[in-house]
Amino acid sequence: GKSGQALSLVQAIVDATSTGNASDEQSRAMVLKWAISEDDDEFLLAFAEMKGQSEDSDRIQNGVFLIDRGKYGEAEEILGELAASGNIKAILLLVDARLRSRRSDTAREMFVSIASERVPETLAYPYAHTLALLVCAGGHADLKGDAITLLSRIRSAGAEQDKQIRTMLDVLRKT
Repeated sequence: GKSGQALSLVQAIVDATSTGNASDEQSRAMVLKWAISEDDDEFLLAFAEMKGQSEDSDRIQNGVFLIDRGKYGEAEEILGELAASGNIKAILLLVDARLRSRRSDTAREMFVSIASERVPETLAYPYAHTLALLVCAGGHADLKGDAITLLSRIRSAGAEQDKQIRTMLDVLRKT
């Protein structure tokens, strides 16, 4: 409800960083400006900035912004190189984008490119949840047993994550 205030603060950052060489702050501010305003005119500028960012964390965050706003092809462009180099976060995000854009088979292909033994503990839940989405949203029922097994192995973290795991397990068991 305070997007107007946020937009004016972000514009102040854009204005303050517009003189001289481009900066990470300016790039991030331009991306945030588009994310807040959702203005198509701002998108072209923001996307150019996204393509120029080289930090993996910036590319991941930009991929999330793009996917959440239905810009799946652009997310592929931003995250593709990271995914090709084996970045598990980028791969999981692109699986999500492909599922959302009804490309279930290519989502599955991308997911199975991840060697499960490479998945760090910090990504165990997103990995298992993405597998469950391939079953529920992607129609890959043959993966159901693996999804249930992986979700059941997730250590209790309390609160919201545990609730989401229970919900997803219930959904999987009913499909």
